[in-house]
Amino acid sequence: MDINEFVSLEEAAKISGYQKWHVGYLCREGKLAGVLKVGNSWLIPRASIENYKPGPQGFAAIWKRKREAQEQQDLQELQEAESENFDEIDMTDKNAVEAEKERLCKELMLMEEKNLEILRKIDLIRKKLLRLHKASH
Repeated sequence: MDINEFVSLEEAAKISGYQKWHVGYLCREGKLAGVLKVGNSWLIPRASIENYKPGPQGFAAIWKRKREAQEQQDLQELQEAESENFDEIDMTDKNAVEAEKERLCKELMLMEEKNLEILRKIDLIRKKLLRLHKASH
């Protein structure tokens, strides 16, 4: 490759529209082909930065992966619950049925409280990430 086919980090940032720090990150992580580190500087093949296509990223992609993982976990837990043997409870014994209903209601309430707490934390993290994202642009 001819040296004229390389651009500096600053020029690569202008070409790509990314911040300099992000282009540096792409270089360090090996996301751009053919980059060279010379001292403290990066030399980036012009074609590499011009043809760079990021994979699914950003908040939407992260939340989609998290949601899919949670859905998979929920499905697995549901399948496990369905496979449990509920014949242990004598359905003709009203007291046993009521006691089991009470136990399950309490368990459900605890899970809903935990879920609400998690949702609050997620919302807080989203707000912090959004502020950081806005501050970096």
